[in-house]
Amino acid sequence: MIIVGVLLVLCHVHSHMNQFLTSFEKFSELGVTNRFLQKTEIFTINVVSLSVIHLAFNTKQHLYVSSHQPLVHTQTQKMKIIFVIFFFSFVQSCISSDTLMRRQSLRDGDVILSQGKRFAFGFFSLGDSKLRYVGIWYAQISEQTIVWVANRNHPVNDTSGLIKFNRRGNLCVCATVSETEPLWSTNVSDSILEPTLVARLSDLGNLVLLDSLTGRAFWQSFDHPTDTFLPYMRLGFTRKDGLDRFLTSWRSPDDPGSGNRTFRMERRGFPQLILYRGQILWWRTGSWTGQRWSGVPEMIRGYIFNNSFVNDQEEVSFTYGVTDSSVITRLIVNERGNIQRFTWIARDKRWNDFWSVPKEECDYYAHCGVNGHCDPTSSTTFECTCLPGFEPKIPRHWFLRDYSGGCVKKKRASLCREKDGFVKLKRAKIPHTSDASVDMNITLKECKQSCLKNCSCVAYASAYQEGEGGATGCLTWHGDMLDTRTYLNSGQDFYIRVDAEELDSFKFEEDKARNWELPLFELNTIAAATNNFSSRNKLGAGGFGPVYKYRDSGEEVVEKLRPRNGGVQERGQAVIKIAASKSNEEKRAILDWQKRMKIICGIARGILYLHQDSRLRIIHRDLKASNVLLDNDMIPKIADFGMARIFGGNQIEGNTNRVVGTYGYMSPEYAMEGHFSVKSDVYSFGVLILEIITGLKNNAFHEEYSTLIGHIWDLWNKGEAKDLIDTLMDQEKIYDEGEVMKCIHIGLLCVQENASDRPDMSSVIFMLGHNAIDLPSPKHPVFTAGRKRGRGNSAWLKGKTGDSVNDITLTDVQGR
Repeated sequence: MIIVGVLLVLCHVHSHMNQFLTSFEKFSELGVTNRFLQKTEIFTINVVSLSVIHLAFNTKQHLYVSSHQPLVHTQTQKMKIIFVIFFFSFVQSCISSDTLMRRQSLRDGDVILSQGKRFAFGFFSLGDSKLRYVGIWYAQISEQTIVWVANRNHPVNDTSGLIKFNRRGNLCVCATVSETEPLWSTNVSDSILEPTLVARLSDLGNLVLLDSLTGRAFWQSFDHPTDTFLPYMRLGFTRKDGLDRFLTSWRSPDDPGSGNRTFRMERRGFPQLILYRGQILWWRTGSWTGQRWSGVPEMIRGYIFNNSFVNDQEEVSFTYGVTDSSVITRLIVNERGNIQRFTWIARDKRWNDFWSVPKEECDYYAHCGVNGHCDPTSSTTFECTCLPGFEPKIPRHWFLRDYSGGCVKKKRASLCREKDGFVKLKRAKIPHTSDASVDMNITLKECKQSCLKNCSCVAYASAYQEGEGGATGCLTWHGDMLDTRTYLNSGQDFYIRVDAEELDSFKFEEDKARNWELPLFELNTIAAATNNFSSRNKLGAGGFGPVYKYRDSGEEVVEKLRPRNGGVQERGQAVIKIAASKSNEEKRAILDWQKRMKIICGIARGILYLHQDSRLRIIHRDLKASNVLLDNDMIPKIADFGMARIFGGNQIEGNTNRVVGTYGYMSPEYAMEGHFSVKSDVYSFGVLILEIITGLKNNAFHEEYSTLIGHIWDLWNKGEAKDLIDTLMDQEKIYDEGEVMKCIHIGLLCVQENASDRPDMSSVIFMLGHNAIDLPSPKHPVFTAGRKRGRGNSAWLKGKTGDSVNDITLTDVQGR
C-alpha cells in the first residue's frame, strides 16, 4: 500500500511538473532555462523512482557494481524488473497536461487536454462504429463535436492504437504498439533531431509540433484543417512554399473520411473563397470588399467576429477572431455542400445554426448562366435576367426557366464608340474574378477611364469597396461574366459597359422609376376629372366601389372606395385608387385566337410571379375576367389586390372564416370551407381559360347545367369540345384547333375538384408552351357554383346571347 501511495504521489508530481513547465515557457524572463526545468523534472522523478525501488526491494543493500557482479537474490532481481516496468507504465498513463513529450506515447483511452481544458486530443469513435480515429474535440461541451481528424482516411480497427513519435521526429498514429508503418504522420520532410521536441495542444484547438526550448514550430494542425474552420485559423495559401489551407467535408456524419466538397482560396485572378462539389464550382464568397466578402451578407463586423484578409507578397489568407473569448463558434463545410456557421448556446446546451450558404437559387454558382444576372428582389417575372446590353441566347428556354444557355450581346449592340457608357448595378455580387484584371494603384474614376479606352473591357468595379479611404483599386472584365446577383442590403457597385442606345434606354427607365410613386389627389381634383363622378363616366363596379373613367383619354380609371369596404372618408376627402385601363374599349377589335392565346399566357406568367417569383408569395383570391386589364398591346395586367393574402417563407395555404371573392371563380374548398392556397388561384385561372375560349361566363346558367364548367365537361366526355369555341372566333377559322383543344384540356385540369390534382402554375406554363407532350386526363370538376335556371332559358347555345351576369366580388361571406 505504501508503494501504491508513493506511485500516486509521483504521478501527481509528474503532472504538475508538466503544467509548471508549460506555464514557465511563457515567462522565461525569470532567468531559468526550460532545459533546466525539463532536466530537473526528469532528474527528480528518476531519483525518487530509484529511492522507492531501493527501499522496497534492497533490504540487504545488494546493488549492481558491474556486469560481473550479479545481485545476491535472483528472485529480488526479477521483482525489480517487473516493478520498474509497471512503474513507468503507470507514470505513462498519468499524462494529463497539454504536452506530449518526445519519449512519451499516447494509448487509446488517454487524452491530452489544452491548458484551459477547452480542447482534448486522443482517440474517438463515431456513432455505433468500432473504428477508432485520432482527433481534436471540444472538451467542455456535452455534445461530441470533432474539429480535426488526423487519420480520417485510415482508421484503427480496434482500441490497440498508439500515438507516438518516430525516429525522424514525426508524430504518428499506429495500429499497434509494434507497428512500424504508421496509419498517419505529421510527415515533416526534414528529420527533427531536437531532444526537446514536444506535441502541444493549445486552447485554440491547434496541435503544434515544436521545440519546447526555442519555441520553433515544425508542424501544426491549423495548417492542415479537415472540415472545420476555427477562430484564428487561416484559409488560403502561402506564395513561397505553396502551403494550401482548405476545408474538405466528411463523407457522412459518421464517416470523417475525405468527402467531395472542398472550400478553398482561388489562386487565379483576384482572391475569393470557392466551394467546390467535386470539380464543379458550387458557391463562392465573392471578392473581399475591405471588411467582408461581397457574397456573404451575414458577415457581421465589430459585434461578434473580427474578420481579417491578407493579400501580400507572403500569403493570401482569411482569418477571423471573436471579440469575446467566451464565444464558442466554428464554421464547417458539410457533406451536403453547405457552409455553416455555428455558435454554442450554453444555456440550451446546443449548437445554433448562425448562418449557412447556399440558401436560395441565386446563391448557386452561375445560376443564370453566362452574362446572366440573378435578382431575387426583382419585380420582373423571373429572378434571372440578362445583364444590361445582353439578351437570352435561347429565349424559349428562358420561358421554361432554363437559364443554362445564358445571355449573349444584343445583335444591334455596337461597343467601343465615343458615346459608350456604363450602367451601374447596385448591391451586386461582382462576377467571378479568376479572369479579372487587377490594378490596386488607381482610383475608381481612373478605373472607368481605363475601361473606356480598352475596347475589350466590358465591365469594372472597385477592388476594395469599403477600404479606409473609400473605394480603392480597380477590377476590369474582358470577356464573359459569370455569377452576378443582387442583394437586399449587401454587395457593391458594379459597372457594365453599354452602347449609347442602351444607355439612353436605361436613363429613361431610371427617370421613370424615380417618378413612379402614385400621387395624392384632392377630392375636388378627381371630381372635376370625372365630371363629379357622373354616371356618363361610370364604367362599372369593382369590389370596393364604382369605377369611373378618368378624363376623356380613357388611359386611366378611378375607383371610389365605399367606406364599409375599406374606404376612408375624412375632412371631405375620399380615398380612391387609379389604375391603367384599356383605352378605347368600345372600339376594340374582335379578339382572334392569337390574341386570346397571348392573353392566356400573360395571365399565367403573372400568376406564376405572384406565387413563386415574388419576394413574398401572394394569393390573389379574386381572379376573374373583370380583374384582368388589357393595355393597347393586349398585354394583360392582373389588378385589384384588395382581397389578396401575402405569405412569407414556405407557407402556401391558409384558412379563413371570412370568405371573399366571386362565385363562379372560387375553388370549392375555398367557397365551402374557407381553405385557400395557390391552387385556389389555379382554379380561378382554369375558369378564365375556359371563358376566354368560349366567350361565355362561368356563372351564366343554362338548362340542366349550373355552370359553364358543367357544360364543357359534358361536351368533353362526348368528344364534342370543339363546339365550345367562341362563334365570333369560329367564323374566321384562323386558329390551330389542336392548340385550342389543348387549352380546354389545361383549363379542365385546373378546375378539378381536389386541389392536390390541380397543376401548379409553373406546370401550366410548361404545358402551354409545349405541344408535343401527353397531358393527364382531367378528373371530375365541381359544377355547383349557383342555382339552376328554368328549362326555358337557352342563353348560351350557339347564338350566345342572354342575360347579363352579376359577378360582383363578395367581401363578407361566412365560410362553412
